[in-house]
Formats: sequence, C-alpha cells, structure tokens
Amino acid sequence: MIILFVMICFFPFLSPGNTVYIAAGNSGKSVNNDVYISKNSGSTWAATGLNTLVSFTGNDDIRWQGERLYVDPFDSKVLYYGSRDDGLWQGIAAAPGSSSVTWTQITSIPYGTPNEGIQFIVCGNKTSLRNPPQDTHCQRLFVGVAGEGVYRITATNLNSLQVALESGSPIRPARAALASDGILYVTGRTAGVGKRSTAGVWSTIVPASGYEYCAVTVDPNNANKIIVGTRASTFNNPYYVSTNGGSSWTQFHRTQGNTVVYDVPWWPSNVHLAAVATILYEPIQGNTAYYSDWFGTYFGSALDTATHKWETHEKGHEELVALNLVAPPHVSLLSGHADCNALIHTNGVAAWPAMTIDNIKGQNTMSFDFMASNSQYMARTMTKTHEPVNAADGGGLYSTDGGVTWTGFTSQIGFGGRIAVSATSQSIFWVPMGKTGYVSTNNGASWTASTGLSNAIMSATDIWLSKNPVASDRKAANTYYVLDSNTLKRSTNNGASFSVVATLPSAVGASVRSNVIANPLVAGEVWISVENGGLFKWSSGGGLVKIANVSYSRMIAFGKKNSSSANPTLFVHGTISSQNGIFYSTNLGSSWTQIHDGTGVLWAKGGTMAADFNTFGKVYVGAQGRGVFVGTV
Repeated sequence: MIILFVMICFFPFLSPGNTVYIAAGNSGKSVNNDVYISKNSGSTWAATGLNTLVSFTGNDDIRWQGERLYVDPFDSKVLYYGSRDDGLWQGIAAAPGSSSVTWTQITSIPYGTPNEGIQFIVCGNKTSLRNPPQDTHCQRLFVGVAGEGVYRITATNLNSLQVALESGSPIRPARAALASDGILYVTGRTAGVGKRSTAGVWSTIVPASGYEYCAVTVDPNNANKIIVGTRASTFNNPYYVSTNGGSSWTQFHRTQGNTVVYDVPWWPSNVHLAAVATILYEPIQGNTAYYSDWFGTYFGSALDTATHKWETHEKGHEELVALNLVAPPHVSLLSGHADCNALIHTNGVAAWPAMTIDNIKGQNTMSFDFMASNSQYMARTMTKTHEPVNAADGGGLYSTDGGVTWTGFTSQIGFGGRIAVSATSQSIFWVPMGKTGYVSTNNGASWTASTGLSNAIMSATDIWLSKNPVASDRKAANTYYVLDSNTLKRSTNNGASFSVVATLPSAVGASVRSNVIANPLVAGEVWISVENGGLFKWSSGGGLVKIANVSYSRMIAFGKKNSSSANPTLFVHGTISSQNGIFYSTNLGSSWTQIHDGTGVLWAKGGTMAADFNTFGKVYVGAQGRGVFVGTV
C-alpha cells in the first residue's frame, strides 16, 4: 500500500524482539501514510494513527536527511517523529511494540523551513549496544530544525519538557551522530560539520570547503573515528574519515582508496557514491559500515586500512519505477523505467538483467513496441527529464536486433508519449506527449502528421500517468488504433488519417489510465480498458461490446494461449464480480480465474502489465517504486 519509506529504524533492547518501525508514505495525510510497527521483523505491520495529524512526504526534496523517526533507546514505548510541515511529535505506546500509540505535538519546537521542517531526533544520553541502558527514558534529546539550528530537549519528566536552542549549532542541520563519549556531530547543508562538546560548546570541523555534507557516523568502538559524506546530485561523492575527532581528515572516493564489487551486472562502475544519503557503522563490529545512495545499499569492510572494500547488497531490494513493459517472443522481457531508462532481460527474469539500454542517467523509457511478424524490429520513446518541455528533452529510437542496440530517430518531432509498430513492416506510429500522431516509414528520418486526431491523447507534461491509448493491429498491415477521449479511432492507411469506429458510452478523462491492446491472433480486434468505465472489445465485424462483470479495469495484457484454447490468454488488473485483483481468461472474458487477491503493492501501485508470449500463464506487473513482479497461473 505504501510506495516510499520516509524513515526506518529498529532497537535491539526491545521486548518483544524483532521489532521494526517505519515512517512511510508518499505525500499528504493519506489513510496509508503513517508510522508503522512490526513485531515480527517486517512480516506484518500495524499503523499507529499519526496519519490524521501529520503529512508524510517521502518523495519530496531533501528526503535524504534524517532520521526523522526515533525510538527512545531507554524506553521503547516512547517514539518521536519530526515532520516537514507539522512540527515534532511524541508518541507514547501502551506497551513496548504496541501500535496503540497516543501522539502529542511538542509545540515548543518550531516548525522550521517549510517543506524541510524537523530533520532529525537523537538521544543525547550515552548508550551502548554492548551494555544496554538502565535509565527509565532518554532525558536529553537533540532535534535538528531546518532554518533554526539544533534544539536541546531536557526530558526529566516526559510530561514537562524543557526546550532550548543550541547557540552556535548549524542553522541548516542534515544528520547527527552521538559518539560513545557524549560528543555530538552534526552535518549541515551550508555549515559543513559541527561538533558539540560535552560542555555544550560548538565548533566547526569541515573536512573540505565547497561541499554540502549529509551522512555522518561514529565508530561505536572508537569515539574519535568519524565518517562524514558529501552529498551532491552526481556520481562519485567523496567521503572523509577522521581518527582524531575531526582534527584531521582523509578523503576517499570511487578511484581513491576504494574497491567495489557489484552484484548487479547492469550497474555501471561510476554509480559508486552517487548522491549519498547516509552512512552507518555496523553497531557491534565497528570496522564495517553500510551506506545508501541513488542506486542502492553498499556494505564496506577494512575501514581501518588505506583501501576500503565495498560491495553491493541488492538481493531482495527493489525500488525501480516501471513505466512500461513489453514481452516480445524473442526475449523474456524489456522493462522501461524512470531514471534508469530501460533494461533488457536476456537471461530470464529470475536473474539480474545483464545490461541496461543506452545511457543510464536521467532518462525515462515511456513506451515500447515491436513488429508482430518480426519482433527483432522494435521502437521506443523516452524523456531525458521528469519535466520535459522540448524535443531536446527526449525522443524516440528504433532497434533491428531485438532491443540490444538502439538508434535514435534522425528527426525528433517530440518526446515520450506512446509508440506502435506496424504488424508487417518497418512503419512507426508515434503520439508524442501533448501532440497529435505522426507516422514514419524510414526509421524516423522524417514524419508525416496524421489527420483526424486531437493534440490531447497524451499529457504534455505528466510522464507518470500509466496510460497507453495507442496500438497497432497485430495481423492487419498498416493499421493503427487510438483512443482519443472516448472515441476509438482507426487508421487503415498507415497512420495517414484516422476515423471514428466506436464511441464509448461515457467520457474518458485525461487522467484516466486508459489502455488499448490488439488481439495478437485476430485481425481487426482491439480491447479497451478505461478504469471505472470497465473493459470493452471492439471488432470490425461485431462493433463495440462491454465485457460483463468487469466494473474496473486498470491494465490489460494478452499472452500465450494454452494448449486447449484457440484464444490468447487475456489478463486484467481490475475488479471483476466485485473482487479486486489480477485475473486471466482463456475464453476472451466469458469466464475468469483470479490469480492475485487485490491487496498490497501489486494492487495499489501497479502501473504497467505485459504477458509472456512463450509461456502460458506468465504475466509481468510493473509497480511504481517497487520494480517488476512476475506471476504464473
């Protein structure tokens, strides 16, 4: 139900054990955005009820700072959450690990800079994982507030908190770490690195000027050993290590004092230390650490030597935003993603993709298609930014080797949008974002505008809307279909002109995730999915027919027929006979079998779907922020 984690933490002294806390949510005060508690290492979760009081913005700018969620290390019934725009909150649970939490705002802490707010909460009492604390609760907390500095909370009595701004603390704090000797280190977006002595005196210990600092961690076994990380929206952010409490520093980066082993073969080597968010010493050993960045999680060892050894830990961790999937007969899958462009799964979907398609940085593949009679010929569209405005911000490409290599269109008449390839020839029909349709018969060297279509088929600005109202007939040559508002239009002259062949009974809004797909075995038949409008079939001989019992249809896909059926297998992500889920039919909708129960991320965040043409009953679903899932009948 949740696509983004704002913060995550655990505490090893808790009873019961295996308790994990997350603050999760995309934006606003949604019913699903909340602080959650799990008492079984994440197998199940329970909400604590903060969602009606606080907005959660896990995908907003400055999301790499924190930690905003904090569990009192002396009393696990006491929680703290710092929001971006709604201040600092204290939660008191009925019992350790209980989701019955009473939340109260600490109004004496200011809100801070809008949309940044509370950056972190950390206990100021000395703690040790080797010697569990005996105090009743944390009696001194430090809170980082954007635009204000670091506040000290004296909590001798949890019902009577005393608050004071720490003079000399960084005004724009990012993250904090408390050493075992009681010294506090705070990174700042503008002030570098601040150090607070046990006497409450602040000093600046900046390793190098010209950087924004974010990540900070202290060795649990050596209070003088610190790592701080620079943070920029680029690759190869340097980090610095001090063994004397910040008096001197040694710089490390991808090509200086680092070796890296990747378990993900498609990651290029230059992604190491890309926009680093956090670094954390392993709490028991101390000589090992983890860090997270744009791409994933790394584990580091030999941190007391001149060469640090890092390796990726990505198995089971997936956060790609899938924008489009296609499963042509010659390969398992091609997946289009935000930021990471596209992947070709030449070695099946159970293994890492061997390679990415084209450049990896800042590109978003929005659409694929292939020639039905020769799937080696393919076309796709992409954007280079999340907010494209002109042709330089994206374009289209074609491939003659099944998607392994791609060549950009010589003439780029737009960006993103949806693309279709004729069933029998190298003819490409393209509807860029915010434009009408265009057709090319020379691999994109030149384009001719279609007549009979509007300019509102695809949004001019929204790359995230999962709709695909464009399709080619999979049997008939030079035939294309477009759902233009609530009218289905067809071209039988290679996209030169379109005419209306059917009108849906109700309007289809611009934000509706509409989809059109062609029956791969029958000429002149397409299926139309329009969310709450349901599911329709149109054929040249039978006209428009609404499929019974399908009250909601978000996505549809055709896959290989089974051995006893003459029809391709039809998959629907929607609501059938009042049941949410993913369904399949081997008789074109006369009856359905449910294969997913309509819960969790596959239901809430499913955005694109494709079915396998080589294996009966195999279907792929792309989730926004959770990668690609595969299911089998």
